[in-house]
Amino acid sequence: MSVVEQVAAVLKQLAQSDEGMGVMELSQAVNLPRSTMSRVLSQMRSYGLIERDPVTARFRPGLVIAEAAQQCGARQSLADMAEQAMAIFSREVGHTTGLVQREGDEVLEIRACVGSAPLRVVLPPGDSLPLFSAGTGRALMAWEDDTLIKALWSPQHAGPFEAPPEDFTALMERIARIRRTGWEASISSSGEGIGGVAVAFEGIETGERLCVYTVFSDLHVGEAKRAEIAERLRRQMATVGRVLGPPVEIKKVAEPAGA
Repeated sequence: MSVVEQVAAVLKQLAQSDEGMGVMELSQAVNLPRSTMSRVLSQMRSYGLIERDPVTARFRPGLVIAEAAQQCGARQSLADMAEQAMAIFSREVGHTTGLVQREGDEVLEIRACVGSAPLRVVLPPGDSLPLFSAGTGRALMAWEDDTLIKALWSPQHAGPFEAPPEDFTALMERIARIRRTGWEASISSSGEGIGGVAVAFEGIETGERLCVYTVFSDLHVGEAKRAEIAERLRRQMATVGRVLGPPVEIKKVAEPAGA
């Protein structure tokens, strides 16, 4: 076992103990001789990785570990940042928003933010739709190479909100439009008058890709208004990550809740 492995093993054991651990306990837990464990603990203590309780003589994680854990906890996931941006959009525009990620040949609902508008159609978290029968799936695939799109393509049945492209040529026409504008539209094929737009975005540091969508009544939202909503959503999500379409000037980055 290397020194790094020894240190990692000690920290793992201490992380699972509320009261700290003594030399013998750690020696047995990590399967190291007591003399070796004493030497490792001494070195870890000198670097601030662990500290020793002067009363119980038991070891616990030190200040360096605590500071590192605090920094780690302070980082937000892309989904968390997206949810904050969604909340701003839904509050200002009124429309409900949902957030999805791609899972193979499906899109999976992971977050939702309810707006003030009467129409509040989103999928429950954990529900999924076929990749190409959902505007969110097509928006996500617009980021991908055409070779991958072709490999994943298959004719699909209509989803609950719209009909999918009839063939691969029709799909690629929509993909090209998404890459040009930065958003995809969904128009209900069931006569219920439900429409929506979707914007896929990419984490700047991680390269992770998610897609946010919003829904509204097609009876009250015409083509021009739909484009206006889509562009506003695209600009909102550009505060979180990269978006497709024309360059976006970021005036204000979405702030964490409570900031």
